[in-house]
Amino acid sequence: MKQRCHNPRNKMYKHYGARGVAVCDRWRDSFENFLSDMGRRPSEKHSIDRINVDGEYAPGNCRWASVETQANNRTDNHLVVYQGQQVSLSEAERLSGISQKNLYYRSKKGWVGDKLFAPVRSQ
Repeated sequence: MKQRCHNPRNKMYKHYGARGVAVCDRWRDSFENFLSDMGRRPSEKHSIDRINVDGEYAPGNCRWASVETQANNRTDNHLVVYQGQQVSLSEAERLSGISQKNLYYRSKKGWVGDKLFAPVRSQ
């Protein structure tokens, strides 16, 4: 976390520090503060995730998240609104039963709301 945000020689720096993502001073200067705020990782399947992907690593913007949760919280996700909630295409597929491919195609065509999630007609 600290390396990718604050070390320009880190291979992931371009995706973090170069975009302005930083680790708050409280965590950057003290692992004990980080541990106090975040607690221990719940399992090996969890890692730290920023809720606002453009925000810093800081209390209130971080959580322990599964790979699936993190995959739905990427800057390159195509987002749609499903039942009033902004979700990724993979989450929309899981919730609606309509494939990501169809949802992406419909969204790119400008379909929104009920039209975007209308059942796929059989041929």
